[in-house]
Amino acid sequence: MVVSGAVIVLLSLGVVSASEALSGFSNPAPFTVAALYVVARAVEKTGGLQPLLGALLGKRTGTSQKKPGRWVMARLLGPVAAASAFLNNTPIVAMVTPQVEDWAERRSQSPSQYLMPLSFASILGGVITVIGTSTTIVVSGLLES
Repeated sequence: MVVSGAVIVLLSLGVVSASEALSGFSNPAPFTVAALYVVARAVEKTGGLQPLLGALLGKRTGTSQKKPGRWVMARLLGPVAAASAFLNNTPIVAMVTPQVEDWAERRSQSPSQYLMPLSFASILGGVITVIGTSTTIVVSGLLES
């Protein structure tokens, strides 16, 4: 809202031309990321990742293990990093975060033990390819133009 308002003000004052104000809409990157957020929300609402994350993390509940195990982290972070290389990393994290939070809370663990490494794994996987992060998508579009 703030950016849109600023563009309207600058356009009204004659600081930027209409073509300059609308030039950002010619880059497909923002629309790609927005579409992936819609997919992320749909997957979250339908619970489509529950079976996959249940298999990766284990369905066992209880308080026997207070620290995240290395194998649990490896089973979670490996697929997230791999998926982030081929899908945008921000929607990946948006899809997986609620599931991981629920899983950690069922085990009476702090979700933060899993969410920070999850974010780092997604970033690492995202920089492998051009389509992995929003930044590289935008830069690639700018380089093409």
